[in-house]
Amino acid sequence: MKFKNPTNSKLYLGPQGNICIPQKPHDYNFHHILPFGNSRILLTHSGRTAIFHALHLLNIRPGDQILFPSYNCGADIDPLFFSGVEVVIYRVTKSAEIDLADIKRRVSKKTRAIYITHYFGFPQGLEGIKEICSQYKLWLIEDCALALFSKQGNDPVGSNGDVSIFSFVKTLPIPDGGALVINNPIIPDPPTLYSPNLGQVYLTFLLLMLFYFLSKLEGTYFVHPIVSFLARFRIALSKRRYLSFNRLEIPKYDYYDDCLTDLSISKISKQMLIEINPSKVVQRRRKNFKFLLEKLAKQESIKLLQSTLPSGVCPVNFPIIIKKRDKLRRKLLNFGIPTIRWWSKYHRSLQWNKYPEACYLKDNILVLPIHQGLNEQHMEFIANSLNISLSQL
Repeated sequence: MKFKNPTNSKLYLGPQGNICIPQKPHDYNFHHILPFGNSRILLTHSGRTAIFHALHLLNIRPGDQILFPSYNCGADIDPLFFSGVEVVIYRVTKSAEIDLADIKRRVSKKTRAIYITHYFGFPQGLEGIKEICSQYKLWLIEDCALALFSKQGNDPVGSNGDVSIFSFVKTLPIPDGGALVINNPIIPDPPTLYSPNLGQVYLTFLLLMLFYFLSKLEGTYFVHPIVSFLARFRIALSKRRYLSFNRLEIPKYDYYDDCLTDLSISKISKQMLIEINPSKVVQRRRKNFKFLLEKLAKQESIKLLQSTLPSGVCPVNFPIIIKKRDKLRRKLLNFGIPTIRWWSKYHRSLQWNKYPEACYLKDNILVLPIHQGLNEQHMEFIANSLNISLSQL
């Protein structure tokens, strides 16, 4: 694996001919975002970039095995395939909980690491995993892309892994950005990365500004139709590629591209991170989650994936399980409420017929928005619209 790290030049020519600006290693203090004490933090362009560098720093080579959860988004597992790693899939239940016994059964002499994902902001229990890693001398990689600001007890989620992966864009309205947190002191220092040029993040930034502008027009009669149109337009533009078992493949841009390898977070996103108040984000997301939990607890047409909100959890969204997911999604769009068929697409390299529980989650989960830009009035509207939509299915 080659890293382009010129140390004496102010500008750097990237792998696709783009001009990049070297990342200063200590521009700002981001411990308000990632409160990991003495752990080393590598800010990256995306979570996938962080995963790629985690493999490199842990000296995981082609042919080595990593145990990976069956319920995955596809973009998270592809850096492993890209790096030549042998991926061994372990079972995740229909409740999105890891199967500890299945993990232990799959450990072999070639296994080098166990990869754990904290779904929807809710931390997995890791005591048993840590025992397995200690017994077999394995690395523990925590995927916290959906668990930014969540805690397990008094510790931030991501403290238990030898390395931890973060993706800021899952929780925060910024154009790009992820992080690799290195907790184990025996792991070597990461390489220097380089900021992407403005063009690589400018479109995303403009879209964020557009939705921010629309949020300021709240109450005007044309806002809901605009949001609905933009969501439908995005769906229409997405390229639909079916796999052999009649499920959609993840889009091309979710597969790992080597042009991501050298890129750090953009200057725009770094500046936006400085202004983030994590406690306000956590407080609002928890309040919105609890509101929907109370309103939907007795709704028999849906199943709640998470029926409680433990202390310390910062939920990324509100997942529900429903068979008529697509119909419900279209009805909610008529109210101007965008929802997501969470991780509904499939990586082409896995034999999905072996993982029925993961397929069940992929085929039936719809997530409702609870982000920090929504207040109680918004949540009341979402709950009422959902109840109306469910009654019409």
